[in-house]
Amino acid sequence: MKAIKSNNKTFELTGERGDYFLTKDERGKVKMFLKKDVEVIEVECLQKKTYKTKKSTSVNSDPVQTWKKIALSVNDKWNNNSYWKLAENKSGKLNTNGNEFIESLLKSMFENGKLSEKQAYYLAKYGVESGQLN
Repeated sequence: MKAIKSNNKTFELTGERGDYFLTKDERGKVKMFLKKDVEVIEVECLQKKTYKTKKSTSVNSDPVQTWKKIALSVNDKWNNNSYWKLAENKSGKLNTNGNEFIESLLKSMFENGKLSEKQAYYLAKYGVESGQLN
């Protein structure tokens, strides 16, 4: 196959038009070169340029932070959000094993309808560490 070499790049020769060579690069883009500025060479094939795509990386989020966010939805339950329903369903089934601190957090969550960031964190941490929230 005939090709043209210009600036250390090789272009496939596809035709001629007057004083110009018509060429294609590795992407298929058409280019024109003056015949007097380039030399024609013989090559077996053009190397196709390969492009690598970014590999997707999975984000392993901290389950404690995820459940903390869900527990904090109690503060915004009047908007009928689905997080509150999930928090109510999962936290209502937590087995406290006589832990008064966790019982007080659940009381604050269900009776008072409010949780601070720290309360939500400790409730989520207890649930994840005990294997009841996953």
